Amino acid sequence: VQEDLLVLERFGDRYILRAGVLCFPASWTLNQKIGKSLMSIHKPVTSYNQNISDRVEKILLNLKPNIPVWRANYLFYNSFELYHPKKEFEEKEDENKKGGLFMRVERQTLNKFSKSGNILFGIHTFIVPFRQLSKTQRTSLKNFSYN
Repeated sequence: VQEDLLVLERFGDRYILRAGVLCFPASWTLNQKIGKSLMSIHKPVTSYNQNISDRVEKILLNLKPNIPVWRANYLFYNSFELYHPKKEFEEKEDENKKGGLFMRVERQTLNKFSKSGNILFGIHTFIVPFRQLSKTQRTSLKNFSYN
C-alpha cells in the first residue's frame, strides 16, 4: 500500500494510537505519539480544542464496521519532501504558511474493525507544487491568498 497505516485502539469512549507504520510524517514521529489519546496527539495544533476532540471521538465511536469513511486535509510546506519528521520541541516550519511552495494533501481513511471496535487509519500523502494548481483550485482554498 502507498499510505501510512495507524491503529487506533478503543478504550471506553476514547481512542489511543496503539501501533502503526509511518513513512511520510507531517511534522511528527510515531515514537512521540504512540500510546497517546487523540487530544494529546493534536496538542501542538492550536485549533484542535476539547470541543473538536469530543466531536472527533463521537464520530469514531459511531463508525460502522465495513463502511469506510474518508476525509482530506492540506498543509503548505517549503519543500517537496514527503518525509517531514519533527519532534514537538523542535522548531517547525509553519505548515499552514501562506506562500508555501508546495501543497501537501492527505487523503485519510477510517475503517472500523467489527470485533474490537479499533480503527485502521490510513493516510495517503500527495505533494503538489502550488503554482501547478489552477486559479479555480487556488481560489477554492478557504481563506487563502497567495502573493
